[in-house]
Amino acid sequence: IKVRKANDHCQLYLNVRKMSNFLLSDREWRSKCIWHKKGSNEAWTVYNDTRELDKEYALEHGNVRASATTTWKFEEIKNENGIPQCKVSFASKVDIAGAVPTSIMNSLTK
Repeated sequence: IKVRKANDHCQLYLNVRKMSNFLLSDREWRSKCIWHKKGSNEAWTVYNDTRELDKEYALEHGNVRASATTTWKFEEIKNENGIPQCKVSFASKVDIAGAVPTSIMNSLTK
């Protein structure tokens, strides 16, 4: 994983996943993470695809560029026994891209 701070509310990530199956090429995700505090008890973090790292880091030969969008919402809730608590909501969509044999996808659903 490579990380570069863009500013006080944004970072860029390059993440390469080695695919364990010899039939699949490794996958690269290039993400921009932005976070924002809303009010006094809510914070959002959003990860989206980006091309901002392309000049600095070329796609490795043989790798496939994957795609993902992820959103996190953190809400402060009442402390319990003096311990700070929060409620977290999470949604994600991931596309590993490329050609993935049906047999492999079917094995992942079991």
